[in-house]
Amino acid sequence: MAVNLGKLWLDKIFPDYDLFVFLDADTWIQSWEAIDQLIGAASEGSLAIVGTWNRYRDSLPVHWYWGLIPVFRSFNLKAAYRAGLPLAVLKKMNRYPDLNAGVYALKRDTPHWDRMRRWQDIV
Repeated sequence: MAVNLGKLWLDKIFPDYDLFVFLDADTWIQSWEAIDQLIGAASEGSLAIVGTWNRYRDSLPVHWYWGLIPVFRSFNLKAAYRAGLPLAVLKKMNRYPDLNAGVYALKRDTPHWDRMRRWQDIV
Protein backbone atom coordinates (compact mmCIF):
# COMPACT_ATOMS: atom_id res chain seq x y z
CA MET A 1 0.00 0.00 0.00
CA ALA A 2 2.85 2.38 0.82
CA VAL A 3 4.32 1.89 -2.65
CA ASN A 4 0.96 2.54 -4.33
CA LEU A 5 0.61 5.81 -2.45
CA GLY A 6 4.27 6.78 -2.64
CA LYS A 7 4.84 6.26 -6.36
CA LEU A 8 2.75 9.32 -7.16
CA TRP A 9 5.13 11.43 -5.10
CA LEU A 10 8.42 10.37 -6.70
CA ASP A 11 9.01 13.88 -8.03
CA LYS A 12 8.90 15.19 -4.44
CA ILE A 13 10.69 12.25 -2.78
CA PHE A 14 13.64 12.40 -5.20
CA PRO A 15 14.10 16.10 -6.01
CA ASP A 16 17.46 15.61 -7.77
CA TYR A 17 16.08 13.61 -10.70
CA ASP A 18 14.44 14.95 -13.85
CA LEU A 19 12.88 11.75 -15.23
CA PHE A 20 11.40 8.80 -13.38
CA VAL A 21 10.87 5.22 -14.51
CA PHE A 22 8.73 3.23 -12.09
CA LEU A 23 8.63 -0.56 -12.35
CA ASP A 24 6.79 -2.77 -9.88
CA ALA A 25 8.93 -5.52 -8.41
CA ASP A 26 7.09 -8.16 -10.46
CA THR A 27 7.59 -6.39 -13.80
CA TRP A 28 8.87 -8.76 -16.47
CA ILE A 29 11.14 -7.04 -18.98
CA GLN A 30 11.73 -9.10 -22.10
CA SER A 31 13.80 -6.49 -23.92
CA TRP A 32 15.62 -3.35 -22.82
CA GLU A 33 13.99 -1.67 -25.81
CA ALA A 34 10.83 -1.42 -23.70
CA ILE A 35 12.68 0.71 -21.14
CA ASP A 36 14.15 2.85 -23.94
CA GLN A 37 10.61 3.43 -25.26
CA LEU A 38 9.36 4.47 -21.82
CA ILE A 39 12.25 6.91 -21.43
CA GLY A 40 11.80 8.23 -24.97
CA ALA A 41 8.10 8.94 -24.53
CA ALA A 42 8.60 10.49 -21.10
CA SER A 43 11.43 12.67 -22.44
CA GLU A 44 8.90 14.30 -24.78
CA GLY A 45 6.64 15.23 -21.86
CA SER A 46 4.21 12.35 -22.19
CA LEU A 47 3.05 9.95 -19.53
CA ALA A 48 4.62 6.71 -20.73
CA ILE A 49 2.49 3.90 -19.36
CA VAL A 50 1.69 0.32 -20.33
CA GLY A 51 -1.81 -0.85 -21.23
CA THR A 52 -2.96 -4.22 -19.90
CA TRP A 53 -5.05 -5.44 -22.80
CA ASN A 54 -5.02 -9.22 -22.97
CA ARG A 55 -6.32 -11.97 -25.22
CA TYR A 56 -9.15 -12.84 -22.80
CA ARG A 57 -10.57 -9.33 -22.69
CA ASP A 58 -13.37 -9.93 -25.18
CA SER A 59 -14.23 -13.39 -23.88
CA LEU A 60 -14.72 -12.21 -20.29
CA PRO A 61 -17.17 -9.33 -20.54
CA VAL A 62 -18.82 -7.64 -17.61
CA HIS A 63 -22.36 -8.87 -17.20
CA TRP A 64 -24.93 -6.41 -15.90
CA TYR A 65 -28.03 -7.49 -14.02
CA TRP A 66 -30.89 -5.18 -14.94
CA GLY A 67 -28.28 -2.83 -16.41
CA LEU A 68 -27.33 -1.72 -12.91
CA ILE A 69 -25.42 -4.43 -11.01
CA PRO A 70 -22.03 -5.44 -12.45
CA VAL A 71 -20.61 -8.95 -12.24
CA PHE A 72 -16.91 -8.23 -12.20
CA ARG A 73 -14.31 -9.68 -14.51
CA SER A 74 -11.35 -7.46 -13.65
CA PHE A 75 -9.54 -6.21 -10.59
CA ASN A 76 -9.66 -2.60 -11.79
CA LEU A 77 -13.39 -2.64 -12.46
CA LYS A 78 -14.04 -4.09 -9.01
CA ALA A 79 -11.82 -1.41 -7.44
CA ALA A 80 -13.56 1.34 -9.42
CA TYR A 81 -16.97 0.09 -8.22
CA ARG A 82 -15.79 0.06 -4.61
CA ALA A 83 -14.35 3.56 -5.06
CA GLY A 84 -17.83 4.78 -5.95
CA LEU A 85 -17.17 5.87 -9.53
CA PRO A 86 -20.35 6.65 -11.47
CA LEU A 87 -22.21 3.81 -13.16
CA ALA A 88 -21.71 5.41 -16.59
CA VAL A 89 -17.94 5.28 -16.09
CA LEU A 90 -18.03 1.66 -14.96
CA LYS A 91 -20.00 0.62 -18.04
CA LYS A 92 -17.39 2.19 -20.33
CA MET A 93 -14.37 0.79 -18.52
CA ASN A 94 -14.49 -2.77 -19.82
CA ARG A 95 -14.33 -1.61 -23.45
CA TYR A 96 -10.90 -0.07 -23.02
CA PRO A 97 -7.55 -1.42 -21.85
CA ASP A 98 -6.57 -0.65 -18.29
CA LEU A 99 -3.44 1.35 -17.63
CA ASN A 100 -0.86 -0.55 -15.62
CA ALA A 101 0.17 1.82 -12.85
CA GLY A 102 3.05 -0.55 -12.08
CA VAL A 103 4.98 0.49 -15.19
CA TYR A 104 5.33 4.14 -16.11
CA ALA A 105 7.83 6.90 -16.86
CA LEU A 106 7.35 10.62 -16.42
CA LYS A 107 9.41 13.81 -16.37
CA ARG A 108 9.48 15.93 -13.25
CA ASP A 109 8.14 19.09 -14.93
CA THR A 110 4.93 17.64 -16.41
CA PRO A 111 1.47 18.46 -15.04
CA HIS A 112 0.66 14.75 -14.74
CA TRP A 113 2.00 14.50 -11.17
CA ASP A 114 -0.53 16.94 -9.74
CA ARG A 115 -3.34 15.40 -11.77
CA MET A 116 -2.51 11.86 -10.60
CA ARG A 117 -2.34 13.03 -6.98
CA ARG A 118 -5.71 14.76 -7.40
CA TRP A 119 -7.30 11.52 -8.59
CA GLN A 120 -5.58 9.62 -5.79
CA ASP A 121 -7.32 11.96 -3.33
CA ILE A 122 -10.67 11.49 -5.05
CA VAL A 123 -10.48 7.72 -5.19
